[in-house]
Amino acid sequence: MYGNTISYNRVLNHCRRFSDGGGIYTLGVQNKQANTPGEQPTASWSRFEGNFVDLGNGAGMEFYADEGSQFWKVDNCALAGGAWLVPNWGTRDIYCNNIYTGIGYAAGPTSDPSKNIIITNVNHTAWNPPDYTSPPGLAPIVNNSGVEATYSGNIPRNLALGRPVTLFPAGIRAANSVNGNRGDSFTPAKTGAGPNAYWQVDLGAVYRIDYVLLWSSYYAGPNDDTCNIKDFYVFVSDTPFTSDDPATLAAQPNVWHQKYVGVIENQKNELVRVRHSGRYVRIQLTGDAALVLNEVEVFENLMVDEVINNNNTPPQVRITTPANNSSYEEGTSITFTGSADDAEDGTLSGSSLVWTSDLDGRLGTGASITTNTLSVGTHVITLTATDSSGLTGTATVTITIRAVTGQGPLNTSNCLLWLDAAKLTPGEVLSTWHDKSTLGNDAFQSNTASQPSTMVGPKGNTVVTFDGDDDYFEFPEQTEIRTVFWVVRETDQNGLHFLLGHSNSYHFHRGDHGEIWHSVYAFTGFDKSKIKTYLNGQEVDGTQTKLPTGVYTVITLTTSDPATAKFLSKDRSFGNYWKGEIAEVIMYSKVLDNTTRQQIETYLKEKWIVEPKPPVAKIIAPADQASFELGTVITFKGSGEDAEDGTLTGNSLVWTSSIDGEIGRGNELDVSNLSVGTHTITLTVTDSSGLTATATVTLTVTDNGTGGGDDGGTAPPPVAGDDDDGGCSFIPGHGGGNLFPILKVLCILLLRRIHLCRSVIRH
Repeated sequence: MYGNTISYNRVLNHCRRFSDGGGIYTLGVQNKQANTPGEQPTASWSRFEGNFVDLGNGAGMEFYADEGSQFWKVDNCALAGGAWLVPNWGTRDIYCNNIYTGIGYAAGPTSDPSKNIIITNVNHTAWNPPDYTSPPGLAPIVNNSGVEATYSGNIPRNLALGRPVTLFPAGIRAANSVNGNRGDSFTPAKTGAGPNAYWQVDLGAVYRIDYVLLWSSYYAGPNDDTCNIKDFYVFVSDTPFTSDDPATLAAQPNVWHQKYVGVIENQKNELVRVRHSGRYVRIQLTGDAALVLNEVEVFENLMVDEVINNNNTPPQVRITTPANNSSYEEGTSITFTGSADDAEDGTLSGSSLVWTSDLDGRLGTGASITTNTLSVGTHVITLTATDSSGLTGTATVTITIRAVTGQGPLNTSNCLLWLDAAKLTPGEVLSTWHDKSTLGNDAFQSNTASQPSTMVGPKGNTVVTFDGDDDYFEFPEQTEIRTVFWVVRETDQNGLHFLLGHSNSYHFHRGDHGEIWHSVYAFTGFDKSKIKTYLNGQEVDGTQTKLPTGVYTVITLTTSDPATAKFLSKDRSFGNYWKGEIAEVIMYSKVLDNTTRQQIETYLKEKWIVEPKPPVAKIIAPADQASFELGTVITFKGSGEDAEDGTLTGNSLVWTSSIDGEIGRGNELDVSNLSVGTHTITLTVTDSSGLTATATVTLTVTDNGTGGGDDGGTAPPPVAGDDDDGGCSFIPGHGGGNLFPILKVLCILLLRRIHLCRSVIRH
């Protein structure tokens, strides 16, 4: 026989072989002609892989390929001892690769090309039990061998083995799909051709099913796609199915189902996790074709009792509101109410009832929930009830959430990609950012070290944050990008932080100093006269305008030439990544007209952009209408508070006088040189968005230069100079030692002398 698999076994020194035998022993002439010497293994060869065998006797014989053994591929095994492989007479066509042989023994067997026995990559480095960390590569083989701890002493059974199978439309070899032979790809079970063909097995009792394993065939040849399994349902039910229509079954509350969209290619397998009770299992196509299955295995879940009490029934579930096929505008508060009754447990409540949306995921628990955050689109809302035995029942309704008129992408027919973070759960590390367009172009990151995370953003929405070191997403390559919208907040303009990128092209190359686009490298070869960039709806020169930092901004790009991208937050392999938050990205394959573009920009601004509030200015001192003598030191004290920036300081506060202009900056200053007169003092505060606020007070500066006589009499009127004396005057005093009047006299005489000189020059 051939096409067997011996894998992940652990055979240690408790195995006592006979004089002629080994840890794993094969015998018998294969019913197949010998291959040409040097020919590599094919899919029909038997496989011996991932096994850990150490008999502890130093003599070897871990794998004994006895008389006539043929067509074995031995790969990635730990086989201790010198004679770890014993190919006896008549043995041929054995291919060994990546073998770990352990400590101190002889090299073991060698290749024999005449018999097509090929041995490569044998590692003789000493092992270091019990952790087997040396040599590198040994530990995974050891750790993955043997029975998993979960199932220690209790191996899960294939419940479908030998059970009755039904094929619809009637077909051939039904029993071959449950005979335990995964490798017999030439005699598979095959239904007749027709719409919604299915394979079905009766397990004989209700079991807790862990998973279903499907094995495809290459019945018509290894490259014949008629053996592919494409777009199918897996159905599980405690009771017989009542319909041949998959859509009808999927809507029935007592039938578990999972839809697989894609292709299982010939000679491949697919594991479908079930974790549900059932007696009847069906694999059903959604198209018009024959279903070809080499083997179907249904494994029980050993974490609960093996057979569920057949008298136990699943809960009956009902959704009271909303009505099926009802429609609501985006943002409307919708109350979901339902109930579930169980024959054994009575009325179910609390966490036993879970509400989910096929678009937005889990919505909440309990008999009633209310939400106003459902995404635009058509939702299938499911209420799942679980009883104390783990049996479940479901009920569903379909509702539609409409975009508010004039807000949002009203037509996604040309939408290539739509990533919206608003409904994501904050505080999570994100491996996949699902595409909301109809194309399924999800952004993904499998490397945990490079996965961005989510956080709470503006207006209670969630945003995705990128660390600028190595966080990025990849999505299916888009080569027809002509309109892009981003909602972003950049936190650092130092360095190149890319919004979109590609492994080869660099259409979205950033400028060297924070500009949105590079003036030379971005959009190379494009008609740049037809490239337009907008910030919050206002057209800008993207090669000269820097992207604002610290604030959320709507960026729009349109280009008549198609751009290419496949990365979000990365370009090529230069280690440059976006640093900041990305809230939403929408791509279109055409240049949107101005009306549609503005509608989407309005939608994004209303959804994400918090309009900044102006600051508040306050003058604490001096008091309004205060009066000071000339030369007095006056203390000015004020404050500026801003909703976004907090307390403003330094140059954000500017003091001015209506007579003397700017007199200083800051929260507090002392001034002693204000001119004589009545001043309007203004404090102007400015926040980071450029918004300003003012506060004013009025004060007077007086010149009280009068001198009283010795007798305290009243001074005579001032003596005024002519028009060119600069307004100097003096009041003769009487005694008191006051020099000020004398200085005034000198000032008048000096000015008159200057006047006479000017007169001479003029004449």
